[in-house]
Amino acid sequence: MSVTNRLALPFIDAAQSQKHVTHNEALVDLDALVHLSVKARNVTAPPVAVAEGDRYLIGAGAGGAFAGKTNAVAAFDNGGWAFLSPRTGWRTFVETENTLLLFDGTNWTDLGLALRSLQNLSLLGIGATADANNPLSAKLNSALFAAKSPAEGGTGDLRVTLDKSAVGNTVSQLYQTNWSGRAETGLTGDDHFHIKVSPDGATWREALNVDNATGKFSAPSGRTHALSGADIADFVPPSPTGAIYRVDRQHDQNPRTATIASVTGDTIALTTADADLFFQNVYMLGNCYVRIWNVSQTPNAAAWVKASADTSHLQVTNAADIASWAPGALVQIGDPTSVTPTRAIAIDISPTLQAMMGAVFQQKAVLVKTLAFGMGAKATLDISPSGAAGTYAPGVYAPGDGTSYGAISIVPSNTPSPISNSNLLFLRETTAAPGTIGIDLVGMMGVYV
Repeated sequence: MSVTNRLALPFIDAAQSQKHVTHNEALVDLDALVHLSVKARNVTAPPVAVAEGDRYLIGAGAGGAFAGKTNAVAAFDNGGWAFLSPRTGWRTFVETENTLLLFDGTNWTDLGLALRSLQNLSLLGIGATADANNPLSAKLNSALFAAKSPAEGGTGDLRVTLDKSAVGNTVSQLYQTNWSGRAETGLTGDDHFHIKVSPDGATWREALNVDNATGKFSAPSGRTHALSGADIADFVPPSPTGAIYRVDRQHDQNPRTATIASVTGDTIALTTADADLFFQNVYMLGNCYVRIWNVSQTPNAAAWVKASADTSHLQVTNAADIASWAPGALVQIGDPTSVTPTRAIAIDISPTLQAMMGAVFQQKAVLVKTLAFGMGAKATLDISPSGAAGTYAPGVYAPGDGTSYGAISIVPSNTPSPISNSNLLFLRETTAAPGTIGIDLVGMMGVYV
């Protein structure tokens, strides 16, 4: 009797008797094979409790009625077993495992494992539900990526590539705790490699920034000593070096005053040739700004000197600061005690930072050299991070014998400047007798960042 090519269903031959028998056999086979579903696989003996229509996949080494029927579909119909030999491409659903199988011509294999390519999927969820925001979503406890070895046709290398479309975009890995960000690594907003951290997912601090052109890195949030927990500051020597304060003639201690003759734009004209007692242009220009005050106004008003074109003129950083200053008013170097109780001179060193490092920032400390000498009376020059009492670093002491004395000090910096992104320094001159201070000098030897 001839059969069909695919399902091996029997044909009804010409002039065949009892055609209904052949026809019914074919219907039984169709009923067994179409939408094929089996109770279990790898069954090696006929089940004891079996019902009409039950089907099983026979495993290797089967006995009894299943002997020699490895991989066959055993169908229980009309009180007996019928065996259907699978062909390549047959598929079945295993009810006890909720699994689809595919017959590859030799064995029944998991249909998912048999797949070789999944292309252009719009969503893929592994243990989770993917959505438009997360088209690839996985919920699992571990993942493994292993390199394909040369013996398997690979190179033995493994590289995971993450790509962004433009420099200003971000490609990163975000680490979270209970769906709140705690760390991020990658190219965030530029082509430098960044490491950022957050205590709450909202406030982020950059821990590391690696320049992709030079390979040099910075720690924008600073560093700490592993054992003590103390902050670590890097020392950068100044280039070029320069004075941030200098007075080259005999003078009184600060505060010192002069009288305004006129104000034009950003320039104050004095009635006397005393501009050098406020700002020594030849040494300080381009290195610092010095705070001065109009102490005739109520309340006292401040401005910042950036240059002195000659001995009777002071140029300030912002013309608006002195627009209301009038002739006859007193201008003072040295903060009023209502502002800084220790009568300190406030110095902004942002021009030096810009010249040294190409950027202005809040330095942690500065290394300075101070020089002074007293003319007949002792004189001191001290430096402070805030101008508050008890904060002055040991400065230079000159006993008044006309000899210059110097000192080197590390001065912390923690008072933000009101006119730049740097921290201020505060100087205080003290003498035992009026007009007996000779040369005063404060030079930058380096900055701690």
